[in-house]
Amino acid sequence: MNNHDPRMIKALAKEFGTTPQSVLYCLNHQDVFPFFASELKLEYSYLQRKWKI
Repeated sequence: MNNHDPRMIKALAKEFGTTPQSVLYCLNHQDVFPFFASELKLEYSYLQRKWKI
């Protein structure tokens, strides 16, 4: 998940009530916020399947 689609980042930020920068930071530093990162990854994969990305 190194190359993130901007639509996905915006959708995740909206879903979790945070900023796109926070989402990117969490995805890139999963060891800092393991629970939030796991939730983001689940939602990320759901959106990938939903949008067929």
